[in-house]
This record gives sequence, C-alpha cells and structure tokens, in this order.
Amino acid sequence: MPKKNIIPIENKKPVEEVRYLEEQELSTKRKFTSLIFSYELLEKAEKLSVKLSGVDKKNVRWEAREIQKIDMPNYKKLLTNDEFVKYYLYERPWTNNEVKAKVDEWVNDYDKEGLPLGALTITNEQGDFMGYVLVIDYSKIRGEGVAEIGYVFFSEYWGKGVGYSVLSKMVEEWGPEVRRIGLGKGLEENNESHQKIKERFQCFGGRELRQFYATAKPVNIASWSIIEKVGFEPAKTGVENLGNPIDFSAKRFELPSLDNLFDYFSKIEYYIEEFYQNQEIEADKLYHMVDKYDKLYTFSKKSDGRIRFHYEKEVD
Repeated sequence: MPKKNIIPIENKKPVEEVRYLEEQELSTKRKFTSLIFSYELLEKAEKLSVKLSGVDKKNVRWEAREIQKIDMPNYKKLLTNDEFVKYYLYERPWTNNEVKAKVDEWVNDYDKEGLPLGALTITNEQGDFMGYVLVIDYSKIRGEGVAEIGYVFFSEYWGKGVGYSVLSKMVEEWGPEVRRIGLGKGLEENNESHQKIKERFQCFGGRELRQFYATAKPVNIASWSIIEKVGFEPAKTGVENLGNPIDFSAKRFELPSLDNLFDYFSKIEYYIEEFYQNQEIEADKLYHMVDKYDKLYTFSKKSDGRIRFHYEKEVD
C-alpha cells in the first residue's frame, strides 16, 4: 500500500498561533510610524511625543522633546530675564502670568490636541534645560500652510552652534516629516486613527505645512545670520515695493562700515524709523531694501514699534 504524504505534527501551527500572527501583522500595518513623532493615545491621536537630536559645533549633543508641565520653572527663568529676551517677541521680559499662559497653551497643543505646534524643550546630555524652539500656526498672517519658527536659549549656550544645529534639524528633518504626515503619505486611508493624525498635522490653516517663516530684529545679527545660514531667504510674499527696493547706497543714507555690525544695523533701524515718521512706509507692511553692499533684506515697522527683518523658506 503506497505511503501517504504525512506532514509531521511539529511543522503544523496551532490555530491560535496562526490567528495571533495574523493579528500581529494587522496590528503592524495599523501602527503610526515616524522617526520623530509618536502618540501615546494612538486611537485618539492625543499625547503627541517628539524626539529630535543633534550636536553643536564641538560635537556636544542636545535633545529636543515636546514641552511638559515640569518645564514651567525653566521657562519662567528664561523668559522673565531681559538678557535672554530683549530681542525676542515682546522685546521685554515676560510676566510670570504670560509665561504660565503660554506654557499651558503649548503643553495643551501636544498633550490634549495632539498637534505639532508649540514649544520643543531643548536639553543637553545631562538633562539640563538649554532653551526652546517654537513653531506656531502663522496661516492667518501669511496664508495657509505657513508656520512661524523662533528660538530662545540661555546665554551660556550662545556662540556654540546650538541655535544653528537646532534650526537646521527643524528645517531639514522636523519640517519635512510634518509635511509628509499632513499630506497623508505612509498613512492608510481606511484607518480612522491614521486619518485623525493626518488632520492633526494639517494644523496650519487646515493645510499641511508648506513654508517656514521667521523674523529677527536687525541688530540681532546672530539670530538672522543663523536664519540665513540654514537657507531662509528674504520674504517676497506681500512685499509692497517688490522689484523696486529702497536703495541704501543713495547719498541721503550715511551708514557706518561693516567693521562694527551692531552700529551698522542700528543705523539701518534708525532710517527705517525715519521712513515711518516721514510716512514713506506704513506700519505692518513689508518692504524690500538693499544696503550699500547690494544685499537684499525684507523689513517691516510694526504698529507696536518693533522693527523686523522677515524671512521665508519652503518645506521640501
């Protein structure tokens, strides 16, 4: 009698094991995968976590994570000190109430709302607070898909390449990843949690991230130099005198040499204020200018008195 092909019992997988493997495979497909972002509550797309890191010019490592309630004392110490914020946002120390309100808002963005908005806390290898980088929805001012980015660090970390390294990572890694997720790339159309995540990442006026925007006070040379170094260009959108910049090489302008950059850009701020007082420019509008070295800048005079250079960079 011919022998039947009998499969050895040890090669058979129990029904329970087969089901388990199928469930694991399905679970893997449903996972939200990102090298930077993760959700603690995936089904609700809440409690967004962020992991980003880099090194300064001396190869000293820093790490960025989402802001947390425990960071409040460090933010108060940083933002209520005039030395660290005299060129930032309000151009004055924040009150404790202002810091608390903003930290609560930024924590809520990540924790409850699950949005890639607000502050990322920057720490060194020892876990010491260094400062933060901030991303806010700027769509109401600059159009859908635009985010403003800025940063503040304790002075002990100035001049060490931390700002450049952090901004580079945000532009080269964080931004493209936010855009990818907002476009739904790598997400399943029929997966409810994936579609919630996609909506969370379309938090720039209801659209995916397409452009970074940054501003800096002209005399804050270190800040706008970093902004330019990572690839930002003078803003073009909405410029009043596009193609006809104010020419600072004209005889009416007496600018000092570039040997003292602070004096040079202090004088530029002086002339911008003069333009405003003479009604040659309007508050809260953008204008192009070229200095006597033919370098192009975009500037504005805010209605609250602040003077700013403006920059933009497309997100790849």
